[in-house]
Amino acid sequence: MYNPNIAHLESKQFLIGNLIYDASSQSLSLGTQTIYLRNKLNEVLFHMVANESRLVSRSELIEKVWDGNYYTGAKGVTHSVCKLRKKLNDLGVTQVKIRTLPKQGYYLSVN
Repeated sequence: MYNPNIAHLESKQFLIGNLIYDASSQSLSLGTQTIYLRNKLNEVLFHMVANESRLVSRSELIEKVWDGNYYTGAKGVTHSVCKLRKKLNDLGVTQVKIRTLPKQGYYLSVN
């Protein structure tokens, strides 16, 4: 279930389906279109890509991205995943989805 087609292109640059994700420049590119991510969105996506073969729990994202601050991190995770989904949709990405397993966490799905 957690085995998306992610190729490591260069340092912190990945090909996810037909989407190019550059964590260094905090950008997502599809064809000639490029969008940029805010810091937390980039950190969440990078953590999911770096752990592509498994489910990433909410608590793990809070620990890694929000330094264990559950007060801001709990809503931050939900907000970030929602924003990432919107960014992917706005870019016209159809192959890559962020899936939720209720009460467990998130994973990348590549069709």
